[in-house]
Amino acid sequence: MKEGWEKDRLYVCETCIRDAPVRMDDRSEGRKLSDALKNELSGSDVSNDLVFRQVHCLNGCLKPCNVALRAPGKFNLRFSLLREADAAAVLEMAELYIQHPTGDVPSDLWPAQLENKLTVRTPPPPQFNAGRGK
Repeated sequence: MKEGWEKDRLYVCETCIRDAPVRMDDRSEGRKLSDALKNELSGSDVSNDLVFRQVHCLNGCLKPCNVALRAPGKFNLRFSLLREADAAAVLEMAELYIQHPTGDVPSDLWPAQLENKLTVRTPPPPQFNAGRGK
């Protein structure tokens, strides 16, 4: 089992939709998605291999609600335009991401609900070998 920063991470923006009015007794769309993800994670096998983090912003405000998958040495992926009902699909994708050595999961394996919702795909940073200057 991976430990610490070696683990794959799932980030969810809690402030989406930032400019939408939210009543005092209600939750933002991002918070609803976050809560749904937490519920899906509890009792899920993937929770042992995934660090779940709620963050203030993932800078995808033009296409809210956003989640990001990230791990050392892997592609970083951000999915946008998500809703509470997409939580199971997000965790299914997280499981595929964890299992894939580079995180660049072929799109034909993605859950159907995430089709056309990938908005950022960033390659991993180069690995530097200490003492060799590369």
